[in-house]
Amino acid sequence: MGVLVEVHKRSAIGYKELYACVKDKDYFVITTNVAHCFQKFGFDKQKLFYTQGDYGLFQCSIPCHSNTYDNELQIRTMVAEQKNMKIPSELVPRCPVCGKPMTMNLRSDSKFVQDEGWEQAYLRYKDFIEEHKNLPTIFIELGVGYNSPGIIKYP
Repeated sequence: MGVLVEVHKRSAIGYKELYACVKDKDYFVITTNVAHCFQKFGFDKQKLFYTQGDYGLFQCSIPCHSNTYDNELQIRTMVAEQKNMKIPSELVPRCPVCGKPMTMNLRSDSKFVQDEGWEQAYLRYKDFIEEHKNLPTIFIELGVGYNSPGIIKYP
């Protein structure tokens, strides 16, 4: 039996309790949450599909290419160096290809980068659905609203 969990944002059931319910099951999570909440509570990254991007990644603001970049070290440095809620201008992240400012990898307009990691997660999600199409599957939908219904709600 498969368990497909669809989550948009923080819900009444805590992530820890949700993980306890599915950890021994064949599960997969599709989510519009971009803040690593599932990973923080033990969910296997290979069983997650963050459809709307990832706060932990930068992308070119243009974008001039389709790569994303881990930003944890840069963000921690910015926080440590900020004064009066401003960071030194040399810490503003720049695209290594075109030099334009970087931005968070968040689906907010047509400039969202679906990088290789995003594509691989999408394929894992499709594979899960295909593998379980003739098996009993529990679908759990928590907190999925109409902000982006074409991502989770309507399909």
